Amino acid sequence: MRKNQNSTVTTPLPHREGQGGGSVLPFLLQKEFLQIRRNSFMPKIIFIFPIMVMCVMPWVMNQEVKNIRVDVVDIDHTTESQQIVHRIEASNYFIFNGLKPTYEAAMKDIESSQADIILEIRNGQYLIAANAVNGTKGSIGSSYLSKSVASPQPLSQGEGSGHLRVRGELRKEYLLPSPWERGRG
Repeated sequence: MRKNQNSTVTTPLPHREGQGGGSVLPFLLQKEFLQIRRNSFMPKIIFIFPIMVMCVMPWVMNQEVKNIRVDVVDIDHTTESQQIVHRIEASNYFIFNGLKPTYEAAMKDIESSQADIILEIRNGQYLIAANAVNGTKGSIGSSYLSKSVASPQPLSQGEGSGHLRVRGELRKEYLLPSPWERGRG
């Protein structure tokens, strides 16, 4: 406290941070509202920018993934496996990269970025191995492919789900082994 020179009444000193608690928030809010009032451009940014983002961003960004390159390793050579290959070829989401003789040959395509997903058909079981370098394309693409394998019709654009009628077991594998682990045993 300090004494006024004209009287004997004392007035308290202004509150400062670190001297007995209190909140700085009201002072910051007051400062920001003064700034908004002084600058004529700030209210426009505060109200128009979020509305613009809500209207424009759905047109710019979506989670749809197209042009997924698929290698198929068909060990079975059954009519059912041929139908699955034809469904992949007919789909708007996939680019059929060809039939590979072995899983290792298809893995070489993934390592050289010529394929995104491997579908291996062996003994009525389906293995889907997705390249995890692009996680979004790998996970969404493997989901599309599993629906295409499970569906009796081709998965066309706009179809969300198919009829789950799979004779074999469906397995998914998202991560590929690292090069130093492949060399071991």
